[in-house]
Amino acid sequence: MRILHVIFTLQYGGAETLLVDIVNEQAKEHDVNVFVINKDYSEDLLKTIDGQVKVLLFERKIGRFDPKSWFDIYLECYRLKPDIIHCHDSKAIYFVPFFSFKTILTVHAVNLELKGIGLYHSIVSVSNVVKEDVLKRKKRDSQVIINGINIDQIQHKSEEAPSPCFKMVQVGRLNHNIKGQHILLKALSLLRQRNIQQRMTLAIIGAGPSLAYLKGLVTDLNLADCVFFRGLKDRAFIYEQLRDYDLLVQPSIYEGFGLTVIEAMAAGVPVLVSNIYGPAELVREGQFGYMFHSEDTEDCANQIEHIIESHSEVVVKAKKAYLYCVENFSLKKTVSDYAVLYLQLNQHSH
Repeated sequence: MRILHVIFTLQYGGAETLLVDIVNEQAKEHDVNVFVINKDYSEDLLKTIDGQVKVLLFERKIGRFDPKSWFDIYLECYRLKPDIIHCHDSKAIYFVPFFSFKTILTVHAVNLELKGIGLYHSIVSVSNVVKEDVLKRKKRDSQVIINGINIDQIQHKSEEAPSPCFKMVQVGRLNHNIKGQHILLKALSLLRQRNIQQRMTLAIIGAGPSLAYLKGLVTDLNLADCVFFRGLKDRAFIYEQLRDYDLLVQPSIYEGFGLTVIEAMAAGVPVLVSNIYGPAELVREGQFGYMFHSEDTEDCANQIEHIIESHSEVVVKAKKAYLYCVENFSLKKTVSDYAVLYLQLNQHSH
């Protein structure tokens, strides 16, 4: 099967890194192509794409109507003649000849604009919460295909007694209005005020527009001795380093899925998430991780304190979470589910 994936940007984000995993797996059996529309991509991320996958960069200037890019993409679509065009941003439909080819859209998060969604032959949501969001706002039904990860590539945490220093990590784009890093920092400040004897550190991995604000908040809260900004890291680094932490905290205000949460589960690392749709769905309302009330700094602090003080309970829950992750979030299952959908769409056209 000839598959074409279309995306606007290719930076280190959840949707983009997932796309790389999917195309690399699909390339084992199919002719796979990727079109990146905008001049906004990471050379390092491009290097992680399998050599069998053909990638075309169209270098369109962001936010500007560019007839040449539009024409070039149309031309390449007709030259390629894909069996399926798989888009990862709803507006990509306007850049491809959707009237000539079968198209699907994967919706990767809640509250997306979703322009052009009515033009796709099929819609995929990455979680039940995203499915409900699309149905409620756009009156469009979708099939849920859960995001999967290469579990075998993630280094697993070794069993050990509690260490003298409780090491937390938060991974994600530094956009506090969406990812909620400020809530975690304020919770850490509260814990310090409680004079908890356990030494705590927090590593923040990622880049984004809130970096200056978050660094300023760390200074204001006198946390410079225990909060460390690690910058943007590739997945090879994260998959190797996650096991070194005692807790991953994802304090998101909005989150349709939460790839870093299942990556932590796969590493055997306990997780604490805000009790919003996607993350709550991943931990099954607390069965496989811990939750705090969204945007509630004190509850976040309380949960961290409980986790620090409940080592045996936490270890058991992390083991259950790992088994749950292996069973439900394998990349091979994700790719297999997409293959079934592609075939169904093409059979309907004959």
